[in-house]
Amino acid sequence: MEVSIQFYFLSLSRDRILIWISSRPSTSSGNNRTMEKKIFKIKGMHCASCASVIERAVKKIEGVSDANVNYASEKLFVDYHHEIDDKNITDVIKKTGYDVISDKMNMDMGMNHENMNHGDMANMKNMEHDHAKMESDSEIRNLKIKLAFGIIASGVIMLLAFGGNYIEFIPKNLNLLILFVLASVVEFWVGKQFWRGSYYEFKNLRPGMDSLVVIGTGAAYFFSVAIVVVNLIPEFNNLFLTKFDAYFDVAAVVITFIILGKYLEAKAKGSASEAIKKLLKLQAKIAHLVMLSPAGEGSINDIDISNVKIGDILLVKQGEKSRLMGKLLKEAPQLTNQW
Repeated sequence: MEVSIQFYFLSLSRDRILIWISSRPSTSSGNNRTMEKKIFKIKGMHCASCASVIERAVKKIEGVSDANVNYASEKLFVDYHHEIDDKNITDVIKKTGYDVISDKMNMDMGMNHENMNHGDMANMKNMEHDHAKMESDSEIRNLKIKLAFGIIASGVIMLLAFGGNYIEFIPKNLNLLILFVLASVVEFWVGKQFWRGSYYEFKNLRPGMDSLVVIGTGAAYFFSVAIVVVNLIPEFNNLFLTKFDAYFDVAAVVITFIILGKYLEAKAKGSASEAIKKLLKLQAKIAHLVMLSPAGEGSINDIDISNVKIGDILLVKQGEKSRLMGKLLKEAPQLTNQW
């Protein structure tokens, strides 16, 4: 169903223009069922492959017309029929191994101005931005703690593994036991996210980066565990495995380096996000809504830019900017491409 265009001829000065906000509402299979567009904040993506996994899973939901994931912003954009419960979408996301960390942002095209409160909309935006920042800060803080422990533990493990004459006073079995304990904490606590991610990747038959990390570090870790077992249990002392050295250092150092990369990535995303928010604050926040009466008389009301809906007529004054797409009803010579 296309929106019909109506032209209004009003008396305007040369320094003002009117724009009509237009769009083509979504339709499906020849019927006019209402479509909704919503955004879900996703947590746990590590690469573009993760984004494609979520997209494919969500698109399989009956009633979803389109789904796109922006890996950089960690957001899922979904077009679907209003009959679908949002919980169905979040459940599918969680089954793929990822979490929805913040409330969705409703972009329902069916809302009207009478049902929207300017103050409430502003508060909701501030809460959403604060919540997203809190989630980002919490993730960075957790990664920082894990990174600090991983660096310390890896340093001790490297010393015990390659200390040579400096650690001769430590019995071999005690050395192996200390290595085992430290490496276990690094492998399964510092690297917990990789084991969790690999579980869902293998479950969905789509191995990814987490699977690669787990296979590599897991092989070194469990081989080293076998070395510890045959050295600590006298009955196994005659096995050929006693001739090999443990490789706990490989597992610990690799996990720590990857966590370092995750920490730097999270810091960079947080900084970029804050920079983008500062730029967004420079955009227009108020729109001049033209209200027309049946008699053809018009009045102008200032509203929040987020409250502008399809079919609205807006007044743009000289020197003002607009970030909305629309059709010109009447323009002035001063109009430039900056609006």
